[in-house]
Amino acid sequence: MASATGLFDQRALSWDAETLAAAGIDQRRLFPLCDLGDGRRGLRPQWARRWPALARATWFPALGDGATSTIGSDCIDRARIALNVGTSAAMRFVVDE
Repeated sequence: MASATGLFDQRALSWDAETLAAAGIDQRRLFPLCDLGDGRRGLRPQWARRWPALARATWFPALGDGATSTIGSDCIDRARIALNVGTSAAMRFVVDE
C-alpha cells in the first residue's frame, strides 16, 4: 500500500523522488503504481518457480484497514464517524476532498 510507506507523494500520485533518494531506494525496485481495479497477472520468475500454482494469478493492490473499516461501517460521509478500537484507536469519516 503505497500511501502508508512514507515514500508516496499523495498530491502528485507518484513516488516521492526526494524521499526515495534519502532512503537510498531506486524507484525501479518498487512495483509500478496502479489503480485499485488494475490487477497484475503473474509473478516474477524466481517466485513463479517457487509457487507455480500462483504463477498466473491476478494480484490487486492492498487496501488499508482504516479506509475499509470506515466504509464497511457505513460511514460514507460526514454524517457518521467510525470508531475503531484495537491496540490503538481511531475515529474516521469520509470527506469529499
